[in-house]
Amino acid sequence: MGAILGNTIDQFVSRSQRKRVESYLQVATADSVLEDLSNTTIIRDLPATISPQAIFDASCIRDGPGENPYWTKESLKNHLAKAHPGTPFPDKAIDVLWSSFYFHAYHPFPRVDVEHGKLEFPAFQRALGLLALQGAGRLGSVENGFGTHWRPDRSHTHRLHQTRILRSISCINGSKSVASDQCMLDDVVDVLFTTHPFSMKYPTDPALVKPVAERLLGGGVPNYQLSAEGLQTLISLVVRMRHCDLTWGGGIHCGFFEEASPLTEDLSRTLVQSLQNVQADILHPDAVLRASRILSNIESRFHELWATIFQPQMPKSSPILGPALEDPLSSILRTVSLFIPAWDGDEEPEQGKAFQSLYDSSNCESSHDLDLTHLFGHNTQDEPILVLFLGNQVCSPAPVVVGTFSTGIHNDGPVNQKGSSSSKLATPEIIFLLQPSLSILQWEGPKITPASSTRLDSTESYWIGHPSGSNIGMRIDPTTKQATVYQSAAPAADLSLGGYKQMISGHDGVRPDDGHTSDQVMSFIINRIAVYGVTAV
Repeated sequence: MGAILGNTIDQFVSRSQRKRVESYLQVATADSVLEDLSNTTIIRDLPATISPQAIFDASCIRDGPGENPYWTKESLKNHLAKAHPGTPFPDKAIDVLWSSFYFHAYHPFPRVDVEHGKLEFPAFQRALGLLALQGAGRLGSVENGFGTHWRPDRSHTHRLHQTRILRSISCINGSKSVASDQCMLDDVVDVLFTTHPFSMKYPTDPALVKPVAERLLGGGVPNYQLSAEGLQTLISLVVRMRHCDLTWGGGIHCGFFEEASPLTEDLSRTLVQSLQNVQADILHPDAVLRASRILSNIESRFHELWATIFQPQMPKSSPILGPALEDPLSSILRTVSLFIPAWDGDEEPEQGKAFQSLYDSSNCESSHDLDLTHLFGHNTQDEPILVLFLGNQVCSPAPVVVGTFSTGIHNDGPVNQKGSSSSKLATPEIIFLLQPSLSILQWEGPKITPASSTRLDSTESYWIGHPSGSNIGMRIDPTTKQATVYQSAAPAADLSLGGYKQMISGHDGVRPDDGHTSDQVMSFIINRIAVYGVTAV
């Protein structure tokens, strides 16, 4: 009898919960959903070190007594001048930042009045919470006293977030609407799941939510187009950003922006130009998709950017993390961090990554500083390592930056008389050329084992790349310090046997006088090598 009564009560509560959800979804409008989002813990839970109201009041515009104050693009410009005095932000940077901020203020519902749009405090607070405090990554979840609960059909959210970031800095082309894509629908479903009446015992069927998302989008959305200049501007801001040891808001690092330099602009331009074969002002949709895939870590850097923009006042004496300001490695590392380590697309990235300096040849005077043992003997842990080779082309002063990303060092031999075992450098998971153009090769073959790796006890010319010694990799001569980078003229050729896949290429190989494409990409003289351990933070 007790079981029957319990089952009856359970069915009654389940039906009651379903009716609550259906009632909420039936009357939901874009305005009501945004208001509900403003009242969630995602927006309301703030660190004590930051006051959205104070930030808003400091740069808001008031038309007159009794009128609600608001923010415009000019307000954001004024805030940047106050928060980062002495740091110039060109008009294009202001345009890109305002486009993204305004977009997130009304997320997930598109707005076309970006240029002359106004944000009253609730909209301002939503944008601040989603961007600077990384609330966007929590959309699609509900938090209660028993933990965080995600929508049951949640998948591919990293790709969803990447796409949203790129859309937020895009321009709206014309007044005609286009059909909403799956990413836009998923954005609305995420927000509805966060704002709807949630029950941990009786989770909402996603089939109830998706038709409402379609209704709220009205069957069409603005035609977003991403400009090459807009993406380059965003990347430039990320590359210029530096972090300090001081943290706020639960571990967010304080930071500042370096002034733009020829190097930062060249690096950001190189990344964007490599996305499309034919240079155009507006990126083709395929190029936008490629950007989302290649710049796999832009989501975390994007939120770091906004945290830096709205951080509390920072003591000027806080130690700077990473290379010195005048060191070109500072900008190079920030650029590399956008695509290293690569995201495999199978699991959501759970932690950020930091680069810990293990070795820098600029600090050494040894004539043998290109020996493998000398380079990689510093890595006592079997952790992922990033190696950067900096130099100049043999036939010109043009700068060259080549890098490899490997799983680590394998100790697989007996201990020798010097007390160390025979070690091998794993075949790189990624080989990339950053300057003079971007090219990324990712290992698609079988799991790399010590047997297929390069021994560290070699003091002669050595090979880093495909374990078969094929035409994908780099040959280094420690004596002359000359390196030759090789890349197959047929990028997919090695995949039949398991090898490197060309993820992106900003060049077509070296073309000799006879017009044929050669497998040899270039030769350069190595001036500096830097080795970094890649650790979770």
